[in-house]
Amino acid sequence: MFRYESDKLKTYTNTTLWGQIVKLYGYDTDDTTWRPVLVNDDGELVTGVNLVQQLLEFFIPNDAVVNNLLIDGLYFKNDVKITKITIFAGNSPTGANLIIDQTIGGVAQSKAATLTAASQYEETDVADLSVLTTDRYGLKITQIGSANPGSNIKVVIHFQKV
Repeated sequence: MFRYESDKLKTYTNTTLWGQIVKLYGYDTDDTTWRPVLVNDDGELVTGVNLVQQLLEFFIPNDAVVNNLLIDGLYFKNDVKITKITIFAGNSPTGANLIIDQTIGGVAQSKAATLTAASQYEETDVADLSVLTTDRYGLKITQIGSANPGSNIKVVIHFQKV
């Protein structure tokens, strides 16, 4: 479903991967129960061939830092559209909102997700950002809380195959 451009593909870690890929979920056209999606070491789907909606989770255990790339170098196996981004925070940002923008080829797309200051959960519709198989997809923090930046953050990307 996706590949992460790295010499350590099996663990999905790299110096440009600030967060950690936690899980990939999806549901099939025949069964709308969310299930973990299994991929092999090459990022190929092992289960869920007919997935219509999928979730990709990232976890950031540290404090949020402006201009930090959560991930840069994610390539999807199929053309997809990103429909929503959900942000959860163990420690909420305070003083200002936490904002995470999407990047393609390292360029911000101005289709950002927001976690309102003092909130621990927020889901943002991102107006269906199209990502091609050749596009290098990423996430970048563009704003943090001014008093508390926010930490222990989970970012969930909602996407569909097109």
